[in-house]
Amino acid sequence: MTGFSVTTAPNMTPTQLAAAACYPNGQISVTTVAALLDIGVSVVSTPSDNNPLHATATAPYPLPFPTAVVISSVFTQQPNPYKP
Repeated sequence: MTGFSVTTAPNMTPTQLAAAACYPNGQISVTTVAALLDIGVSVVSTPSDNNPLHATATAPYPLPFPTAVVISSVFTQQPNPYKP
């Protein structure tokens, strides 16, 4: 399986998800599973010891540029509401 890492859980806000994942980044990118599914990107639960809410958003490798543009378009960037 190829793709990129995401953190997801039903009924959790981006703030709650960022806190659970302990993201150190100043900014995070936010979308919904529904938005990814709408463009043909499935989300598969792949929990880790560090992040039990970890999942993989599937994408081809190598990622064609037009596909990357479509995926990128469903994300919005925002300041990380939880920066340790």
